[in-house]
Amino acid sequence: MEVQLAKVLGRAAAHAGAQLGNIQMMDWKRGELVIKTSLGFDARVLETFRSVSLTEPTVCARAAMQRRPVLVENVFADRDYAPLRDIARHAGFHSVLSTPMIARSSVFVGVLSLHFAEGNCPNAAVIAETGRIAQAAADDMLGYSDLQEQTLPAG
Repeated sequence: MEVQLAKVLGRAAAHAGAQLGNIQMMDWKRGELVIKTSLGFDARVLETFRSVSLTEPTVCARAAMQRRPVLVENVFADRDYAPLRDIARHAGFHSVLSTPMIARSSVFVGVLSLHFAEGNCPNAAVIAETGRIAQAAADDMLGYSDLQEQTLPAG
């Protein structure tokens, strides 16, 4: 699964122009998001975000709780992100886009997060495409495909 997730993350990051990112899967037993693959982060950053409670002030937790993409254009101006500013400075990111991975069946499986350097904030088209990538990955994880949708009986 990690290899597939790494490909998904690489595709999303390339499309968005992000050099940093991660995919976290929901661990329902612990009530936490757990990193399964990452791009460009060092050990210090990965340890900080290794597992994230949904009550933490992270952008990924907000996206998971709200079940919609959350963009923080400036983590240094975002009051809720204040406890994590040092790690953002260390990693070299200024903005974060976290997109929930929700299958067409409405099942939430995790969060795809992309981190951007100053001056490189995603636009609406990038946010929308990241959402499509996240949904396709969630569908794949649940074994859902376009073929299944086409063969399901109507109504």
